[in-house]
Amino acid sequence: MEYPTGYHSLDKLAHQNDTQKLVVLCLSSLQDISEYFGKQDDEFLRKHFGYIIVQGGYIIQDRSIKPDLKAMNNSFHPEAAATFTDRLHTLGIPSDAWGKEVAVAAGLDLSIFKELDGPVGKHLNWKLPRQLYGFYWDALNKPFKPHLDKAWLLETHMGIDRTNPAFQTMIAEPLSFGKFLDQTKLPAYDACAAMGALGDPFLRRLGILENTQEISDQSYRMFGESPDNLGGINPENLNLALKVFLRGSIKASYENASKLISGRITWFVPSYETTLESFKKKLPYLRENAHNKIEDGTERGIKKDKFGKPIQGIEDEGPPYELLFQEEMLQQQTINMESLIIDDAPRNGD
Repeated sequence: MEYPTGYHSLDKLAHQNDTQKLVVLCLSSLQDISEYFGKQDDEFLRKHFGYIIVQGGYIIQDRSIKPDLKAMNNSFHPEAAATFTDRLHTLGIPSDAWGKEVAVAAGLDLSIFKELDGPVGKHLNWKLPRQLYGFYWDALNKPFKPHLDKAWLLETHMGIDRTNPAFQTMIAEPLSFGKFLDQTKLPAYDACAAMGALGDPFLRRLGILENTQEISDQSYRMFGESPDNLGGINPENLNLALKVFLRGSIKASYENASKLISGRITWFVPSYETTLESFKKKLPYLRENAHNKIEDGTERGIKKDKFGKPIQGIEDEGPPYELLFQEEMLQQQTINMESLIIDDAPRNGD
C-alpha cells in the first residue's frame, strides 16, 4: 500500500478549506514541509497555515528562530530545517517546538505498558523491550551517532543528570540490560508534541501549561530548552495526561482492533545473513570504528546519503538485534533462577 508524501498531504489539506487555517504537526525531519513552503507564494501560505508545531528544537533570539541542529529532527536534514525556519519567520506564522527535555521530564514508566489490553497492548508489550534493547545495545557498542552513547542512555532514558555523582559511577561500571529496564523511562517525544497541537486552552485546563500572558504573547516558543527551562510546562501533569490518553486510546480501539487484528497477529522476527557467533567475532572491529570521528564530532569515512543518513556497506551489516535480545533474555532468566535458588537455600540454624 502506498501512502501519500507529506508534500502531497499538505497540498491536499491546504486546498480543501478556504475559510480555516491549518494547524500542522511536524514529526521527524522538516524536509517535506520545507519543500512545500519553498514552492508556494507568501499570500497562499499565510492564508492557509495558521500554526506549526514541531517535535524538535528551535533557537529563539530577538523574536526570530533558527533550527537547533542538536535536535534529531533538524540534524537529519539541516538544510531543510534552516530553509523552513527562515521562511516561517519571514511569513510571521507562529510556531512551537517541543524538545527532548520536556519528553524526558515527563517520561513514562514502563509499567504502564503492562496494563494495556487488547491486541495493540500485546503488541506494544512485545515490541517495547526489543526497541529499548536496540537503543541499549547501540549506545554501549556502536552508537548510531557520536552523542548517542552510554552518557546519553543514562541521561535521556534513565533520567540521571550529568551533575549527579551517580552519573560518573554508572559511566564507569557495566550496565546490564535488566538494570537499564528497571530504571528507564520512555520519553514520548512525538506524543508530547501531539499534545501541544491541541492548543493552549486545553493545555491550561489540564494544568500542563502555565497560565501567563507572557507565554501566550510569544510568536515562537521552545518547550524544553533545557532541564531547568521547560517553557512553562508542568511535566507531572503532562505525564498524567499522556497516560490517560494512552490508556483511553487503547480502550477505545479495543473492540475494532480485536475484530481486525486478533487471530492474525504474527510477530515479525527478522532473518539475518549472519549468525550470532560470527557477529560476535567482528564486534571488536565494529566497536573500534564506531568511535572513529574527527574533532567537530562528525564521523570519518562513513558514507552518507543526500539526507545525511549513514549508508551501511556489506562489511557493516546491522546487528542481529533479535538474536542478541533473545540471548539477553535467556541470561536474565538464568540469573533470576539462580537468585531464587539462593533465596530458597537453607541457612545455618534452619
